[in-house]
Amino acid sequence: MAKLILFACVGVISFAATVAAVLMRSGYTIQDAVLAITDREGYARAQAERGEAQEAAGPALNTLARQLNQREKDLDARRIALDEREKQLVQRESDLDRMRAELQALHDSINQSYDAASENRQAQLKTIAITIEGMDAENAARTLETMPTNEAAEILLNVKDKTRGNILDAMATETAARVLKEMRDRP
Repeated sequence: MAKLILFACVGVISFAATVAAVLMRSGYTIQDAVLAITDREGYARAQAERGEAQEAAGPALNTLARQLNQREKDLDARRIALDEREKQLVQRESDLDRMRAELQALHDSINQSYDAASENRQAQLKTIAITIEGMDAENAARTLETMPTNEAAEILLNVKDKTRGNILDAMATETAARVLKEMRDRP
């Protein structure tokens, strides 16, 4: 018999614990349950007060939730804009690298053209120098005196030393001095 009473007590206690757990989980307290059973009007007042308190807190929570959602949307929009800018930057870097390569190729082409023109000019100067060497010193001097000083100096640099001396000797003193100065200043 004691076992039976013990089992009954354990059953009642388990039932009460289960009911209390369910009430607490649903937001009701044991006090609310007792109040609901014993004083229906008091329970109704308590429920009304609880509802008013939730309504008072509800708009604040709803406002915060809306603000949070709006911030999340704003952050998503910013992330999308940043991703787009990053794509644009990558594209611009690619374009810049391509332009640098084209500019380097153009620079190399200009240098090659300049070198070719310089070589062509040197060949022309040597041809003129050979012609000047074949001329009489006085005629060569008169011809060089009509040219700009820098060109006359370049031509004379390509003429053999002995012939150069004869040509300079046949030139007017002032002109010969300017041509010699120009020859000295040439690299």
